[in-house]
Amino acid sequence: MMMSPQVFIEEFKDKSVEYCIEARDNLINELKRFETEPDYSSDKFPSPLTQYLVYVDYLKELSDVIAQKIRMNDPSHE
Repeated sequence: MMMSPQVFIEEFKDKSVEYCIEARDNLINELKRFETEPDYSSDKFPSPLTQYLVYVDYLKELSDVIAQKIRMNDPSHE
């Protein structure tokens, strides 16, 4: 069973920007793999399409966390 994006993102709240970027890159690689080698098997649970859509949601949440961390480290940000 896959976790909700809100639960997934909790792991990253106290992690470094570098750790978050590495996780983001791993998600992007998984998305690319599905896009280049789609697997529409109906015998998997959750289905590959469901996994893909959840990873997209994870990526959105993680991108927001990364942006927030970068903003907090930017001395010109007020």
